[in-house]
Amino acid sequence: MDKAQAAQMMIKAREGYSKYKLETKANVRFVDTSYGKIRVLEYGFDSDAVKPLYVDIHGGGYCIGSPEMDEAMNLFIRSRADVKIISIDWPKAPENPYPIGQEATYQVIKHYSDNAKKYKINKDNIGTGGYSSGGNFATVIPIKARERGDFRIKYQMLCVPGVDISGNPYGKPGSAKVLSGEFLEAIYLCYLPEPKYGKEPYASPRIAPKEMLIGQPPALLIAAGLDPLYPQYIDYAARLKDAGVEVEIHDFKNADHDFFFGQTEDSMKAREAIANFIKKHSQA
Repeated sequence: MDKAQAAQMMIKAREGYSKYKLETKANVRFVDTSYGKIRVLEYGFDSDAVKPLYVDIHGGGYCIGSPEMDEAMNLFIRSRADVKIISIDWPKAPENPYPIGQEATYQVIKHYSDNAKKYKINKDNIGTGGYSSGGNFATVIPIKARERGDFRIKYQMLCVPGVDISGNPYGKPGSAKVLSGEFLEAIYLCYLPEPKYGKEPYASPRIAPKEMLIGQPPALLIAAGLDPLYPQYIDYAARLKDAGVEVEIHDFKNADHDFFFGQTEDSMKAREAIANFIKKHSQA
């Protein structure tokens, strides 16, 4: 497979996600970044009270998806935790390869932090959360924020996160029903300008040196035992713990990569765990 073939595969895959582009209940805002205007869905911003901010980062293999995919989950979180929520429509590969999506997301969060008084949010109480590729952003952004000193992330919610894009896409165990080797190869080809970028810790935080992980915020890991990415994020959780980071793990042994979208007992337990984690750490 070459980059052109991979791009065609991702563009075709986007058609399957068009059903999620429904009318949203959120307020829609466009935030200026160095990568253009980024569409952001806002939940709870009609309140004049100053509240914590939860940043939702949707998944989609760095190439597909939209924040509307997460709307049901974000409304559920709002029903359980007294937070304001933004969900970011970050720029997708292959048109916007690494690190554009991640950096644009970072700039959006910085915008809200810098304008905390305007948005009536507590800039000292911001959490990130993401699913799959969004989980990658959700754990790398706290690292970058600490290094750059722009803002502070208080906690990170990681649901089946992609944390290592440096290896063989065909060498991952799991069901391959959602993430086949071919699909992962296409993701790698579309997202990374060159394979060497996969070995950067900001692309693959699993391989980050320990000193980069020390001082990172408490993490929740939602794991799915049949997921081809399972070994990498279980190992990443161990590395976080070794660096002194508080990590809470909910391991669903018989679930696959996209189980949290479903209505199974496991998916409902995962949603409860996510909402409880955000409530606990945003209200502390």
